[in-house]
Amino acid sequence: MGGGGGWGRGGAPPPAAEADVAIVVIGNDPHINGRETQDRADLELPPAQARLVDVVRQFNPRTVLVVVSSYPYALVRENEHVPAILWTSHGGQELGRALAEVVFGLSAPSGRLTQTWYRDAGDLPDLFDYDIIRSRGTYLYFDGEPLYPFGHGLSYTTFGYGELVLSSPEVRPGAELVVSVEVTNTGPVSGAEVVQLYGRQRESRVPQPLRKLLAFERVELQPGERRLVRFVLRGDDFWHWDVVTGRELVETAVHELWAGPSSQVAASRAEVQVVGETPPLRDLAGATLRADCFDDYADMTLADETREHGTVVLSAAAGAWLRYDGVRADGRAARAVVRIAAQTGGPVAVTVRLDDPVTGPVVATAEAVLPPDPYSWREIEVPVPSAVPRSSARSLFVVLNRAGVRFAEITFRSGGGHDHHR
Repeated sequence: MGGGGGWGRGGAPPPAAEADVAIVVIGNDPHINGRETQDRADLELPPAQARLVDVVRQFNPRTVLVVVSSYPYALVRENEHVPAILWTSHGGQELGRALAEVVFGLSAPSGRLTQTWYRDAGDLPDLFDYDIIRSRGTYLYFDGEPLYPFGHGLSYTTFGYGELVLSSPEVRPGAELVVSVEVTNTGPVSGAEVVQLYGRQRESRVPQPLRKLLAFERVELQPGERRLVRFVLRGDDFWHWDVVTGRELVETAVHELWAGPSSQVAASRAEVQVVGETPPLRDLAGATLRADCFDDYADMTLADETREHGTVVLSAAAGAWLRYDGVRADGRAARAVVRIAAQTGGPVAVTVRLDDPVTGPVVATAEAVLPPDPYSWREIEVPVPSAVPRSSARSLFVVLNRAGVRFAEITFRSGGGHDHHR
């Protein structure tokens, strides 16, 4: 391609304009800009590559875009204007042969994305935010519309799904549940489908994923061929981590199940009643609430308890709080022991409230002057007022008065005692 508004010699169109099909290969070099030590500012293609795709497509609408990359790109414009896009990771010395076989139809593609491809970097959380529940991150919690969803992939043929059939309307821990679906190659050529089974717990005490991959199976089918795909699940597969008991817990709840070609396409659905247990409440008297076993938070970050082990929280602003749900305030808790340290020394106040971090009734207040040593932990024991309202289930908030306070745990005790600092 030449400059000055001309293409080729004498302003002739480039060879791509005269080709039956133009193939444009773009991507990244894993040895230069695909390393873990380098972060990208956005998800866009490099400008020169984006311009190349546009120019070739203008001269030849029959353009195939081949992307060889270590990571996803936001191919929004390309997805709208390029008729065929093929992606692969860096696959070694046989990569060229494999790509050629797919491009020229000698092999039908059957790969599926193991990542969500987003439309824009704005769909992603902050680079250092690892809370995928609150940030609605990964395919599990993302509630937007991705460019290409987790599990996405096309073929040179099409597939149809029959009814999703369950071996039983309910399942318990230790028991098996067989989920079956008939898959048919409805297209003109042979191909392989990756049948994916997803699930979602409809109601729970804690936030649950919007979708979760439970099983998958790759099946090769000739045109018109049908295959019954069976997934064997167990009741224990429907667990989630319970911060109250500190273990995997199978909660009694209805679960939606669906099978399809990706996490966003439900070709057939069914429901199963999981019979497990009800998450227990936290009895305020005798309970120890660890900092890393919270249900929600504001202005807190995780920190190390010691240089060797343990996880605590560090307040980032005044009024930072942790929330613990399912607390039973039965009036038996007489004293509270708060374990705290300070990133920056000085006066520290910890207020424990019910229902609301600002206006809720106060359960306990602990105050101390701490040294500027993040590993110098102090235990502050304070009384719990007898006027704390009783109830069967409440939310409890641990509120820190300023930034730089480290909180490890709070323990509630019944019976007598006296105020002391250790």
